[in-house]
Amino acid sequence: MTMLPFTIKAQSMDPEIQQMTDELLKWTQQQFEKNGSVDQHKLDSMNTRIRLKQDEITARKMQAPSVADSAKGEKLITVELTQGGMLTVPEGKIWKVKQATCSSGMGEYKILVGSVKFKEEYGPGEKIIMPAYTPEASLLTEDFSSIIYSFNIIERSIK
Repeated sequence: MTMLPFTIKAQSMDPEIQQMTDELLKWTQQQFEKNGSVDQHKLDSMNTRIRLKQDEITARKMQAPSVADSAKGEKLITVELTQGGMLTVPEGKIWKVKQATCSSGMGEYKILVGSVKFKEEYGPGEKIIMPAYTPEASLLTEDFSSIIYSFNIIERSIK
């Protein structure tokens, strides 16, 4: 096995997640040097902790509405969709897509979707359509039927 002489860091990774990932990498390297393999149960456990912490941090960031947004009558909603699916903005509402992520199932890593360009705002009756293929989904699995897109949407009522 080849060891890298540098630390791998993801762009804009939360420092707490980065620390946990660094610890996992260090433990894995030590296990390979010492035993030639890793304890799969412990590896799975450490990965699960990282995923749960990542979900907790993401949820905390997404649930903190700003004072300005609350004053405008905006609220944050989360909507899920499968590949090739479609969302329709309800009557009397305006939607702005704040963030879209994809995962291949429960507890899996989420990848930010950057390949699909969304309009600034969607009005009542307008549709948000996800393509049948995105490069982000192909990073997760070859079975696109298991891909779930999660949208964080700022919803505003029309007066």
